Amino acid sequence: MHTTGGYRPVPLRFISSTVAFDVEFVRGPRKWVGNKLRYISMPVRVAVVDFDEDGDARVCFHTYIKPSDEITSYITNITGLDDVDDDLLENSPEVDEVAYHLHRIFSRRKVIVMNGFKDFDLFQLDIEDYDVVDISHFIHDPQGRPISLERLVSYFYEKSAH
Repeated sequence: MHTTGGYRPVPLRFISSTVAFDVEFVRGPRKWVGNKLRYISMPVRVAVVDFDEDGDARVCFHTYIKPSDEITSYITNITGLDDVDDDLLENSPEVDEVAYHLHRIFSRRKVIVMNGFKDFDLFQLDIEDYDVVDISHFIHDPQGRPISLERLVSYFYEKSAH
């Protein structure tokens, strides 16, 4: 399995039956979408975490993704990412290679996501092919708004999600 950032993936046979999945996006240049000029959003990092019998989490897959265009902002206040080494990103796998690995990991496992339908579409994975739970439908703050994954992790683990 190809990964970047000095991370060694966990062999498939050692990944538990439940995993959580998250993708970080950065802002690219402005492009015309229909009749509106908008910033494009590009995936730049993906991580999959699994849980042991005691509920302890570990990263079982992590990689940066080669951007499809110039990065104009890391949107650090949302992603927690700061300037990532250009060489690291340039030598990272492209979206289709990452999609292949995600499919192998997600098969026969429950996948927990936060607003993950867009993430599945990005990797051309049909959400109907997997056992997916999108927790954004169940977890809300006192005002009824969905809670971000970062706030959720911070609440349960009392540390930053990044």
